[in-house]
Amino acid sequence: MNWKKKKRAFSILRPACMRYILNAGPQLSKDQLKSVLKQIELTYPEGSEVTMTLAEVFRNEGIDEGLEKGRKEGETQALTKMAAKVLTKKFGTISKEDMTRMETLNTASLELIIEEFWQYETLEALKKKYF
Repeated sequence: MNWKKKKRAFSILRPACMRYILNAGPQLSKDQLKSVLKQIELTYPEGSEVTMTLAEVFRNEGIDEGLEKGRKEGETQALTKMAAKVLTKKFGTISKEDMTRMETLNTASLELIIEEFWQYETLEALKKKYF
């Protein structure tokens, strides 16, 4: 393989290898990651181009993770409100303590409360199972 082909192959593989190294190793702090990226820029003439690509990938991954977390939190809040609403209609006022406990439940438990609340005669019986 001639030099130009080797250089081209290396330039294609380098970003993938760096992504693997950064993702497979221990979690780096922001400062550590900046230090690694700066060293890449200094070591390789094309380094700044590669680090920009990596920065974009990491930024997009962070945005996606943030959006997913926001969706899950929004879903949990909506289910909590719905559970509180149906329980209030059936059993009357719900205490702040019970609301606080309900806010800590996962989505599966909240969905079950919404689906099965009508089967319980008292709020206490429902709380024994879910709270």
